[in-house]
Amino acid sequence: MTRRLLSLVSLLVCLTSAWAATTLQLAVGTVTTALNTEMNSIGSNGWTAASATIDNRIGQTLQGSLLCRVEALVTYAASPTAGGAITGWFLKTVDTTNFENTPTATIGLNRLPDFVIPATTGQTGTRASVDVRCPAERFKVVVQNTASGQSWNGGGVNFLKILPITLQGNP
Repeated sequence: MTRRLLSLVSLLVCLTSAWAATTLQLAVGTVTTALNTEMNSIGSNGWTAASATIDNRIGQTLQGSLLCRVEALVTYAASPTAGGAITGWFLKTVDTTNFENTPTATIGLNRLPDFVIPATTGQTGTRASVDVRCPAERFKVVVQNTASGQSWNGGGVNFLKILPITLQGNP
């Protein structure tokens, strides 16, 4: 019995030492612009077209990242209403060809959004970001100008960018 206990304690000491020697860090990849001109002149409660396909496989655009920082820059025609937001969905695929339906004024996605970026009130511009889980495989992005009471300006000044974030272990 004592011999087993000593073996177990020795094993735990070895495992604890090995674990303590590893430092986990966040590593970031290259920023991808998901939406730009698709965000021109979108009215309150209007939708963008879906982005081009974004590849989150290892060795591809987002390198198989688990997290994404989603940043939006939007200029409104006038100061948005309190409670307005930039609401977004990742349109996922199983077979790399057929994606979830792109929502419109008449077609709902029928699931919660993947990210919500609150609109800044008291001024016409909003620049903010959120960190969210990044979908596996390939996906597209679509956003809605939710309840802002204002349309987004045109001219290519608005954008939605994605920064891939992954865990990296350093011994």
